[in-house]
Amino acid sequence: ALFDSASTMTFDPRPISGLTGGAHLTTGVDWLMRTSAAVTLFAASSNGTWIEAGRDSILDAATTLNVYTHSSNGGSNVGVSAGRNLVLAVGATVQGTGRGYAGGSGPGAGVLGGFGGSGGGHGGEGGTSYDVGTPGPAAGSVLRPVLAGSGSGGASRTQCSTTTSVAGVPGGSAVRLVVGGVANISGVVRMDGSVGQTAYGYVSGCTYGYINSGGGAGGSILLECSKLIGSGTMSAVGGAGSGAGTFGYQGGGGSGGRVAVYSGDMSAWGGSLLVYGGARGGTNADAGGPGTVYLEEASSGRRRLLVDGNSVSSGRWAWLMEPGYTSSQNLTWTFDSIELTRLGNLLLPYAAWSTLLAPGGSLGGDRTSTFYLKGRFNASRGDGLARSSVYVYASGGMIDVADPTTLDGVSLRVYGELSQAANVFVTGGTSGKLQVYSSGFTSGLAAGNVRLLGSLSANSSSGVELYSRWVKVDGSVSVQGGASMSVDQTGLGANASDFAALFERDVTVGSAATMTLKVTRVSVGDWLQLNGGSTLTHQPVGLGTQLSGASLSVGGELRLLQLSTLSSYGTNMAASSLLVSNSTLTLDATSYGSAASGR
Repeated sequence: ALFDSASTMTFDPRPISGLTGGAHLTTGVDWLMRTSAAVTLFAASSNGTWIEAGRDSILDAATTLNVYTHSSNGGSNVGVSAGRNLVLAVGATVQGTGRGYAGGSGPGAGVLGGFGGSGGGHGGEGGTSYDVGTPGPAAGSVLRPVLAGSGSGGASRTQCSTTTSVAGVPGGSAVRLVVGGVANISGVVRMDGSVGQTAYGYVSGCTYGYINSGGGAGGSILLECSKLIGSGTMSAVGGAGSGAGTFGYQGGGGSGGRVAVYSGDMSAWGGSLLVYGGARGGTNADAGGPGTVYLEEASSGRRRLLVDGNSVSSGRWAWLMEPGYTSSQNLTWTFDSIELTRLGNLLLPYAAWSTLLAPGGSLGGDRTSTFYLKGRFNASRGDGLARSSVYVYASGGMIDVADPTTLDGVSLRVYGELSQAANVFVTGGTSGKLQVYSSGFTSGLAAGNVRLLGSLSANSSSGVELYSRWVKVDGSVSVQGGASMSVDQTGLGANASDFAALFERDVTVGSAATMTLKVTRVSVGDWLQLNGGSTLTHQPVGLGTQLSGASLSVGGELRLLQLSTLSSYGTNMAASSLLVSNSTLTLDATSYGSAASGR
């Protein structure tokens, strides 16, 4: 089949009823589109529309294949199959921008507002608007994306008996590419959401200005081939929300879409995969969340999940999800790597769902993004959490960390369950943090109780914050290089005499580091050493008789060296021996009758 230079064709099977098997344009040989040719395909109402070439499908430079998802069935998309190879030349385009679900339609439809509509959702949630706090919900499949992007919410406002309206805009289309041999993507496959639009309402003496719609969500691209080469672009980007006018009546951005590539070999692919959310219409709205990219390569066996936010700041995230599974059904994904970059935040949304890292796998990224867990994340077979932050929700959120676990310029915030990690190392400046809150706990213990089975170390201005009523560290504790560590049990209950921080081995605080222990009982199994201008403060919590047992107990020698400072406000301090050199030791518990012992 040859479409010569500057020729055009439109294939629209929608008026034909009963096409339950879809519509097919079939040739036993090649499908060729020469320079400036344009072909437009509309999906049938069921099972879509397919171009099927027995040999090669070739789109030369400056050609355009326009693809439209069915307006009432966004899962009915357009497909291109080639028995041998697919060539999308430099300058060629498979175009599906704004050709998905109509405005206000689809499973992730944005919501109508009075002044601004919210963005459509797909790979993530759409952005909220000036007066709509409900985003377009996430939808579709991470592994087999075939869903079009949902449309955004519009806006409609009546004032002084005059109604002004602006419609929501469409999301991106969906395309499937099935190639028996090599897929050369040197051009552009673009399934982006539409940009929001605006309307101006004016009545003499009753002006209220512009109203704006949100942006449409990005669509889907599913590519299957034996080998992927080229340096082109596959894009399912969310559309920006509209923000015209000076009153701040702004629309939310559309979410990014979903892309999946299954290939025998991707080593020669040097192109771009874009799924970021659309920008917000202005400061009174929110950008759309990013979408997802899934890559599965047969030659290496690697399964990669990518979320790149393109530095679009948003309170929305990409969602891990698969259609057909409810929030209460067990569902597990396994990845060799999860890579979160440029504010590419990711959400595991339900307690019954879980994600595994394969042996040697990693949670990678550029330290700008966070994996939010309302379900379970098993990273114990991976190589740590060194490149992306993790937020573990209470009531179902759980992380099983690797041994050792390194937090290098990223944070691990735990409101739910943490496995009993053996060795934890926190570094990388002030962004490096381990934080366990009062509802957080380690496996096998009650809420508010934390036990680390190995050592705990913090350096390079990083921080450890434990808001737990009972803390136990089985290994050594080291806080160095301007780092800080705190155990703060303030306000966690009336029975403060039960509060304890138990360090079973030695504790070292050095090099301008600080340790603050707002806890009734502190026990150090071996020696406690402060040096290099470091500071340790023991400030028990509670009042009156609750503090009768407030103590700092050191099983070995207590050493204060090199301008260090220890201040204890408990009633008892004990150590096997005491060494103070050019440092300060303060015992101040006059309200409770302090005592110190040792030799």
